[in-house]
Amino acid sequence: MPDTKSKITSWLALIPNLEGGRRFPGVPPDDAAKLFDEVLAGGKAGIVELIDSLQDVNDGQDWKTRFLLHGMASHTGSASRKADRAKLEAIYAGALVGDRSAPVKTFLVMQLQYFAGKGSVGPVAEQLRSDDPMLIAAAAATLTAIGPSASKAMKALHGKVGERARGAIDHALMQIARNLA
Repeated sequence: MPDTKSKITSWLALIPNLEGGRRFPGVPPDDAAKLFDEVLAGGKAGIVELIDSLQDVNDGQDWKTRFLLHGMASHTGSASRKADRAKLEAIYAGALVGDRSAPVKTFLVMQLQYFAGKGSVGPVAEQLRSDDPMLIAAAAATLTAIGPSASKAMKALHGKVGERARGAIDHALMQIARNLA
């Protein structure tokens, strides 16, 4: 069985290079679905290693890794992918705990917006303690997408975060309330 680094190299090699000014890779949907399934089947270690390879500055050097992590978030969002969604949610939310940079956490929080549920509320809400405006905005948007089950966590943090995060929480809570009306 190949090691994780070999698997990652082979997964990224399946994504065509951008040529002729294209902005998105031309991966046929069926091939992309097979690739995402293979990565998910590879387990947590491979996905965490992909996350660990993200660069702080999104200068395009790690675009294939970002494409793969984003594609899996989108791929697992369908109702028929409940088990994969739960696995990926646990991995992405778990990656928010620890010392990763704010730009990497922002990217992960943005991906969770596609498919996250109650299991992500705690780790995503904790990002509201950051002083990074992009991470705060991404966390508030993701918690809004999760919906009413995120309200309690945001209310609990309201008095414990900075002014920017309090404003984001207020806005998110209003959006959730409006969606319930």
